[in-house]
Amino acid sequence: MKIYPFIVLLVFYSLVTHAQVSDSFSDGDFTNNPGWTGSASQFLVNASQQLQLNNAIAGSSNLATSFFASTLNNYEWQVYVKQSFAPSSSNYGRVYLVSNQSNLSGPLNGYYLQFGEAGSADAIELFKQAGSTSTSVCRATNGSIANSFSVRIKVTRDNNGVWKIFTDYTGGANFSLEATGTDTSYTASQSIGVLCVYTLSNSTKFYYDDFYAGPAQVDNTPPTVISVKVTASNQLSILFSEKLDQSTAQTITNYFADNGLDNPLSAVLQPDQKTVKLTFSKTFANGIQNQLTVSGVKDLVGNTMSSTSLSFLYFLAIAESKNDLVISEILPDPDPVIGLPAAEFIEIYNRSLNPFDLNGWKLTDGSSTATFSQQIILPNQYLIVSSSTNAALFSAYQNVIGIANFPSLNNSGDLILLKSNSGLTVDSLNYSLSWYRDVDKQQGGWSLEKIDLNKSSTDPLSWVASQDAAGGT
Repeated sequence: MKIYPFIVLLVFYSLVTHAQVSDSFSDGDFTNNPGWTGSASQFLVNASQQLQLNNAIAGSSNLATSFFASTLNNYEWQVYVKQSFAPSSSNYGRVYLVSNQSNLSGPLNGYYLQFGEAGSADAIELFKQAGSTSTSVCRATNGSIANSFSVRIKVTRDNNGVWKIFTDYTGGANFSLEATGTDTSYTASQSIGVLCVYTLSNSTKFYYDDFYAGPAQVDNTPPTVISVKVTASNQLSILFSEKLDQSTAQTITNYFADNGLDNPLSAVLQPDQKTVKLTFSKTFANGIQNQLTVSGVKDLVGNTMSSTSLSFLYFLAIAESKNDLVISEILPDPDPVIGLPAAEFIEIYNRSLNPFDLNGWKLTDGSSTATFSQQIILPNQYLIVSSSTNAALFSAYQNVIGIANFPSLNNSGDLILLKSNSGLTVDSLNYSLSWYRDVDKQQGGWSLEKIDLNKSSTDPLSWVASQDAAGGT
């Protein structure tokens, strides 16, 4: 008497455990967890961890795995398919979403996706199979798989028997709805699998990966911003992580930029459905860092992104001239410490009306040369330059950059050259101890400061020891 509940429990457990199938072949095996059966000797898992046809002759091959489902209501199927040839009536693949048996080469009842047909209008098509008769349920875009292709497909069926085909022809997971059809002929399943029909030249050119069959997977992940790029003096291109709801993507109040730029004049969702082009009424200030805040944008299923802020910079390169940037202060001898950090530095001042990007500029004393990385210096801005190992010592000051191979400044005197990335010597000086004009301060710890930023750096009368109690400014 006690054996019957146990049998019922086993049947229920079997239905539950097989009502979902997921296999990415990451274990390098298709014979276990789950096990695929059929023409097993004609398939392998390749180095990319994909299921691949691997036969030496023309023919037809199939594999299936158990998918026991007592209902198909609100179910979903996903699979990656690659066929590296132009399909035809003699070379095509099928992915069975539903089958009432594991042998996919003969008559059966179920549903399958077909990849290939006669002619050049090849499209992904969902068929119902009743015995040996196939009837189309819905069809994706004509010609979309007429040549070699790799595609990721998602198929859904709701509780009214409405089937939908979603595709991403890049092989990713940014799906677009391509076809819809209704069929309620079959409501249960025993197996899913693949069937390949091929000539000899294509006997190794079918690939499958990332199978999923089971209850519909719910997308709860909101979109995020991948990047913000300046495309014109008043335009930005924003790339999101997934396809967007058009209405919220094009709502201008979902975007706000600081520095008086405010909301854009327009926000236009691009054909890829992941990129938004913003156009502002004002031109971006050259060389100024701005912050863009994005909020309220939704994906295709309604997930709303959190408010996110990202920086962007518009920079228009201006040809440099001599003395656009000048060396305004140097500390050749930081010992003894008076108040400044115990490290050599030079200070650069932008006396022009234009911002400059120091990327590729050089600082040299003739024996060693340091090359700047990207660094914007704005008009009327100072920049402290030290070695990359000592830059942290100047963290209390604004606008500090550390560069590798910073020239060692000789205490008694040295030549310093500042060169642009075009090789122009923008400023130079050849200091000596006499420039301090103070015997005590020339012993160390005090910087040399330029008295008048408009005068030549090579003139000794343009320089004097700092008068600041800290030893420099």
